[in-house]
Amino acid sequence: MITKLETSEDQDFWDVLDSLQGRLGALQAEDSYHDLLHEIPLPVWIEDWSAVKARLQTLDIPDPEAFEGWLNARPDLLLELYHSMPVIDTNAAAVTFYGLQEREQLIDNVMAEPPAGSLEACSRLIGALLSGTWGLDWVLPAPLGPNGRERWMRAFCYVPPASRDTWNRVVYITQDVTRQKHAEDALAQAKSEADAANRSKSEFLANVSHELRTPLNAIAGYSDLLLEEKFGDLGHEAYRDYARVIRDSGEHLLDLINDLLDLSRVQSGMASLRLDLVDMHSVIDSALRLVEDRAQRGGLKISVVKATENIEIMADERKLRQILINLLVNAVKFTPNGGEIKITCGIDVSGGLLLEVADTGIGMTVNEVEIALERFGRVDKASSRSIDGAGLGLPLTKAMVELHGGTLQLRSRSGEGTTAIVMLPADCSDALRHINAT
Repeated sequence: MITKLETSEDQDFWDVLDSLQGRLGALQAEDSYHDLLHEIPLPVWIEDWSAVKARLQTLDIPDPEAFEGWLNARPDLLLELYHSMPVIDTNAAAVTFYGLQEREQLIDNVMAEPPAGSLEACSRLIGALLSGTWGLDWVLPAPLGPNGRERWMRAFCYVPPASRDTWNRVVYITQDVTRQKHAEDALAQAKSEADAANRSKSEFLANVSHELRTPLNAIAGYSDLLLEEKFGDLGHEAYRDYARVIRDSGEHLLDLINDLLDLSRVQSGMASLRLDLVDMHSVIDSALRLVEDRAQRGGLKISVVKATENIEIMADERKLRQILINLLVNAVKFTPNGGEIKITCGIDVSGGLLLEVADTGIGMTVNEVEIALERFGRVDKASSRSIDGAGLGLPLTKAMVELHGGTLQLRSRSGEGTTAIVMLPADCSDALRHINAT
C-alpha cells in the first residue's frame, strides 16, 4: 500500500534524503560519488523518469485523482511507461538484496520483467507525482530470499527538489521488513481470534441469561403468591420466612442475570438506543423513588441540585434511568449511616448533559477505582454496609454511557467519598448512527 509520509520521523527521513541527494549531486562527477552510494547499507537505485513525463504530455490524461484507474485500464501503456524508467545507478546493497552478483544484472532483471507489484506501484507513483506528492512509501512482496524464504520490503520513492520539474531523478530505497510484517500479521490474527472469542462469550452469556430468566420469574412469582397466601394460610411462620428468602434470593439472582444480559448485549454489539426527548427531572424523580427506601433505612440524606428548571436531552430514557439508578445504588451501598448523597444535574458549555452523583462514603483508592470499573470487579470494604452483587453495576453503567457516546468518570479518595460524573452529548443520534453503521 502506498502512503504519503507525514510523521515527524518520516519527515526526518526525507530531510536526510534531501541532504544525501545534494551530496550525491555534488560528487557525481567524482569517483567518491560511487564510494558514497555503495557505502549506504540499504538498497538504493536511481531512475530517470523524464521520458515518462514527456510521453504523458502527448496524452489526454484525466485529473490526478482519476489517473491511477485510467492508467490501470490501459495495460499496454502502463508497460510502455514502466520500460521508459531506466535505472541509471544502484548500489552494492541492492545487488545483494536481489541475490545477484553484478550491478548490470539487477538493472537488466528489473527492466526486463517487472517484479510483483511494480506495475501497480508505477501507476500510483505517476499519479502521485502528477498531484505534486514527492515522497511515498509502500510495503510489497520482495524477491524470495535464501532457500525460497518469503520476504517483504518497504520501498521508499523520492523525487529530489532539483528534479521535480523534469522527473529526471527518482530515488528508491528499500528495507527488509519481513520480521515486522510477520509480527503484524501474527498480531492481527491474535486480535481476530480474541475478538471472536469475546463475541462467543458474549453470545453464550446472552443465551444462558435468557434461559435462566424464565424459571427465575416463576420462582419470584410463586413465592409472592405464597407470601400473600392467596389460596390459604401457610400455617407455620417459618414457611413465610422461607418464602420470603426464596423471593428475595430469586429477585437478586434475576437482577444479576439482567445485568449480565444487558452487558453481553452491549459488548456483542446487539444493544440499541431508543432515542427520545428525555426530561431529566422526571428521570431523577423516578430513580429516587426506587432507592429512597433503602437510603432511609441507612439513615442517608439525598439532595438534588438542578441547574435549570428545564433539562432535556435526546437519549434512551430507560437506559438513562438505569445509569442513574446504578450510581445511586452504589452510593447508598458504600455510604455509612448518617452520610449524604448529592445529585447534580445541568448542561455543560457544549450543550451536553452533566450528571454527578457524589457521596460521603468510604471512597476508593486509584487502584480500587480501576477494579470497580472492571467486569466482576468487587472492591471489598470491611466498613461498607453490605457487599452484595457481582461487580457488574459500574461496568454496565459505563457501557451504557459509552453507548450514548458519553463518558463516565469516577473521582474518589479513600475515606472521603466518591463522585461519579456522567457526560453525554446533547443529541445521542451520532452514537446511534455509529452503532447502526457497525
